[in-house]
Order: sequence, then C-alpha cells, then structure tokens
Amino acid sequence: MSDERPQRIGIGFIGGQSTSARVNPAELLKLRQALGTAGWYELKAEDGTIALDLAKVVFVQGVRDLTGALRAPVTRRPGAARTSEARRTPRPAAPG
Repeated sequence: MSDERPQRIGIGFIGGQSTSARVNPAELLKLRQALGTAGWYELKAEDGTIALDLAKVVFVQGVRDLTGALRAPVTRRPGAARTSEARRTPRPAAPG
C-alpha cells in the first residue's frame, strides 16, 4: 500500500453544511497549512477543483480506510467551537 493514494476527506462549514472529496496526501497537507488564513483556496480533488472560503471552514476530517486506521485526523479552525458544544443549551432546573 502506498501513502500516495487519494483519500476521502470531509470538510465542514459554519452553519453545519459539509462536503467530501477525494484528495491526494500532498493536497491535503496544503489545505491543512492554509487553514486559519483568510481568503479563497482551490482544493484540487480527484473529480475537479473545489473553491473553499477558508473563513467558513470549521473542520477537515479524514475517513477511516479499510484497515480501520484514521488516515487524516480532524483539523479544526483555530477558535472554532465543536458542533456539539455550539448546540449545547442549558437544561431548565427540575421542579422540586
């Protein structure tokens, strides 16, 4: 097995939308290095180029390969809250 095989990644955005793409490891590394900057980024994927507004990217997540190993860990934009934390609301006090 070569580490140069394209791998499926998920990209999450502010507001809850997400998309996925198959990218080679070098392109994934470039994307990770660009996270936290402003502006647009052109991600070269297997099936075309995806234009990403980096200010709206919340996470980049790798997908497990057939061996169960996580090929690309989750990378969060600096200062971005986790989705579960952002949606968490305090419960009202129980009557009693």
